[in-house]
Amino acid sequence: MFDLEVSSALAVEVQDAAARCARTVAIVADDAALRRVLAAPLRASGYEVVALCASEIGRLDDMAVDCVVAEYWLGAMDGRQFLAALASHGIAAPVIFFAKSTDVGTVVRAFQAGAVDFLEGSCAERTLIGDVARACALGADRRRDADRIDEARRTLALLTPRERETMDHLVSGKSNKVAAYAMGISTRTAEIHRTRILRKLQVTNVAGMVRLASLASAAAS
Repeated sequence: MFDLEVSSALAVEVQDAAARCARTVAIVADDAALRRVLAAPLRASGYEVVALCASEIGRLDDMAVDCVVAEYWLGAMDGRQFLAALASHGIAAPVIFFAKSTDVGTVVRAFQAGAVDFLEGSCAERTLIGDVARACALGADRRRDADRIDEARRTLALLTPRERETMDHLVSGKSNKVAAYAMGISTRTAEIHRTRILRKLQVTNVAGMVRLASLASAAAS
């Protein structure tokens, strides 16, 4: 059993950190007593906690969960299968695994599958709360990155096909004249396209186009 005694001094210390990150943490373990042990210090530190067994993860579909703390072995399901199950439900929150005992290979596979941390053995209260705070912060960063990518894609969608073709030539380093030649249009027409592109994208130069194009082509981590 994980030994997590709640310290009021520690709870006060981490209260601000908990408030700065996302509020809801899901604990997934088949042992109800273990769920209670893990939930107690998190609740004392200001987090909202949802405690579930593995068969209940579908309940997370309608919740804004910001971090998941899960037992690596959940019946016949291991951590990699658990991550796949979360993904199938569209849940992208950072996942921290824990196990009473494990081996290096299991930990490595967990990280390769996408876990952000792995706690083993008797888990100190400070370690659990600190790791959850970091996972919440990571989740918030990921959401911001995803929002920026989505916004870049929506902005580029404002361009007409011809404007997008012009932009592709310009961001590859071609001048207006060379881009016009490649497209079979006049330099003046290419310049008109460029002006419209800058206005629609709300940037002032080709460097701004490059930044948006790179961001739009990125995959949210």
